[in-house]
Amino acid sequence: MAVYFSFPLRLVDAEPHWPQEFAARARTLAEALGRELHVGPEFTFDCTTLQSRPAAWFTSLGRTLRRAGLPCTVHLPFWDLHPASLDDNILRATRKTLALAVDRALRLQPAHLVGHISFLRYVHQPEYPRFLDRSEATWRPLAARLTPELPLLLENTHDESPQVLADVLARLEGANAGVCFDVGHWSCFNGGLDKKDLPHWLDVLGPWIRACHVHDNDGTGDQHLAPGHGSIPFGQFFAGLVRRNIAPTIVLEAHGPDAVQGAMQFLACAHGPWRDVL
Repeated sequence: MAVYFSFPLRLVDAEPHWPQEFAARARTLAEALGRELHVGPEFTFDCTTLQSRPAAWFTSLGRTLRRAGLPCTVHLPFWDLHPASLDDNILRATRKTLALAVDRALRLQPAHLVGHISFLRYVHQPEYPRFLDRSEATWRPLAARLTPELPLLLENTHDESPQVLADVLARLEGANAGVCFDVGHWSCFNGGLDKKDLPHWLDVLGPWIRACHVHDNDGTGDQHLAPGHGSIPFGQFFAGLVRRNIAPTIVLEAHGPDAVQGAMQFLACAHGPWRDVL
């Protein structure tokens, strides 16, 4: 079993001891839980690093992972990208960048790839059929480049309902695609703490959920706190996954050293709410 921690790609060169740090996290958790647990990075690709590093740099990074015995996943770039843009020029640029990102990601042998559909209600709702057409035309060719063991997972971000993501996944039927459910985004962008609609999201997206981004907030913003340091009902969340027979890969998206330490403490609790998922 493996869990992953978000790690910006731009820090690979800036923090040369990151492989040892991830190996140390694995040892700490194994000692706390009394069983082996692999720990690896989810590399967050940014366009600057992606476009400024040659292919050989990513090949070398893949070798570093394998020498260290570290698994990894990849979060494809999303800033300034619009995979279903209604502007043809922006759409072409987005597809070119995502194609490059997939090529580079494959050199790392990741367990999955994560992408954003980038739905904006006030832009795309009036042109919803075109949004779905363009989403499918962007994501299906990328998913076709992946092996059956390497899924492309699309994530909820500013979505105010699970239906948009479900509609995109329905259009990708037959492709190697699924959902990375971000419980932090459910809280802060959907207003989930007030709506109390977590069961509805899990019911709608459950058939596609293959990974979860786990971090906390108080509902007022995307704070990326350690689980338990905000207001998200993680007991309800993990129990809901178990009840629906959803066994996703867990990716901790706690940002900053203190949040990472808090996430480690959350995982190290042998009787934590996640125990029946991992």
